[in-house]
Amino acid sequence: MPIAASPLGTIFSTNITPSKTAGIGQYSEQQFADALRKGVRGDGSQLYPAMPYTAYAKLTDEDVAALYAYFMHGVQPVDVQPEKTALPFPFNLRFSMAAWNCCPRQQTVPARC
Repeated sequence: MPIAASPLGTIFSTNITPSKTAGIGQYSEQQFADALRKGVRGDGSQLYPAMPYTAYAKLTDEDVAALYAYFMHGVQPVDVQPEKTALPFPFNLRFSMAAWNCCPRQQTVPARC
């Protein structure tokens, strides 16, 4: 499902159901928290800023735990791989999103520069 159309291309959402094959079902609570707060996927790669992780950076541990419990136990798994985002170079290099995290903004994500 497309979540953001941009001049560079369409960014597609990931499967955030607890599917163990196509979604976040293999995520630990810490991996889930890192995706929400820091924009880091379970495999360690950067999420595109279309996922508004800066808006979730200040969630409490209790809020993250509640969201994790909801997604893992209150949502039905959907075993469908979403379409892959295909942006042009250099935006297709997810590690380049780390530079985005170094940009100053009101709701900050701890910089990893």
